[in-house]
Amino acid sequence: MKEKRLAGAALYHIIIFAIGIIMVYPLIWMVMSSFKETNTIFTTASSLIPEHFVTDNYASCSPFPFTRL
Repeated sequence: MKEKRLAGAALYHIIIFAIGIIMVYPLIWMVMSSFKETNTIFTTASSLIPEHFVTDNYASCSPFPFTRL
């Protein structure tokens, strides 16, 4: 009885963990893609970590003039 309950709890936690990863991955992809060059966002969609981190995307959308140096 105890082993069955333990197996059920383990399965429950594995399923919840998988659902959590599925829900968080688009947010991680969005943040990491914001550091990619604009023309490579969708061509390198399978790569989560950009080769070169670029902050121009943040500077071009900022209303503050000091960010556009």
